[in-house]
Amino acid sequence: MKLYKFISVVLSVFLVLALVMSTAIISDRAEAGSKKLRIAIFVLGFDDDYNQTHVTAAEAVAKADGNTKVTAFDGKFSGAEQFNQIQDATASGLYDGFVVVANDGAVVAPAVEDAIAAGIKVAAVYTPIGRDINSFERQVDGVLCTVGNPIPLNGQRLGEMTLKAAKTLNKDKIRVAYISGGFQLPFENTKQKEFKKAIKADPRIELVAIAEAGFMRDKALAAAQDLVQAHPNIDIITTSGDNMTIGVEDAVVDAGLGGKVLLIGNGAAKIAIDAIREGRWYASYPFLPYTESKMATEILIDALRGKKQPYRAINIEQISPIKPDLWLDIENINKHKDFKPEWRG
Repeated sequence: MKLYKFISVVLSVFLVLALVMSTAIISDRAEAGSKKLRIAIFVLGFDDDYNQTHVTAAEAVAKADGNTKVTAFDGKFSGAEQFNQIQDATASGLYDGFVVVANDGAVVAPAVEDAIAAGIKVAAVYTPIGRDINSFERQVDGVLCTVGNPIPLNGQRLGEMTLKAAKTLNKDKIRVAYISGGFQLPFENTKQKEFKKAIKADPRIELVAIAEAGFMRDKALAAAQDLVQAHPNIDIITTSGDNMTIGVEDAVVDAGLGGKVLLIGNGAAKIAIDAIREGRWYASYPFLPYTESKMATEILIDALRGKKQPYRAINIEQISPIKPDLWLDIENINKHKDFKPEWRG
């Protein structure tokens, strides 16, 4: 009888402890789910729709969460500017998480390390955070993910599109020009390097000019005006951004060369898809900025809500709806009629 009472008391104690612990766990989970989250997204710059699309995606995920606020920062296409912004945001104590679309992953890395040390969770989009722009592996301890199109592959695809365009020209020499988003940006220099390597596959191609236009239509117009004046027999102009190809087209048409110069963009914005369908441009490489920042922000919020997860390196090419060629000319547009551009351009 005494033994029975003893066992009953012990079981009662265990049941009470189990109830208390389960109640505490449920309470912690509820608190994590109800906590107001504050996220900062640091984009390359505010001057174009591509970057605004990253912000829109983060805001949409925050809205779906129901208790998250997003604040966007204009990186002004400067690694140093973003470094200062990340440092200031960390010091302010106002943010729980960062989505970083880095102009220069090596430059911002120390600021990101400080943010993580301060308890802020960080997701990387478009470019890796760290010294090696070619690697999507984690280079800074604590970064949750890297989501984007590998930069070297982007440059390679621009070269492959240029090679395909060159095959349509029955000429002994094909004159090509390349317009970069900016010589001060490591990711742009990497694209340019890989582009130059790729086009060597066709010995007829001569790279006659390289210019920069800051991802701006008006700057691309000015650069292309100089270019066509110096090289009126230019055959192909490739840019690293659709928003620059618009300006290039303006210059080409103004020079009376409309339809005579093949134009290749980067990003597959709506303006590019329309231009390719209308025969004004030759091709563009597809970017998925909404998908990138949506996935990164979801991973970030999950982590802030207590979900444990391993580091994720997400190559957008591997989930791109445009396969197997991974670029959009009129042939591939006709194959992928359901493709919807994720930014306007």
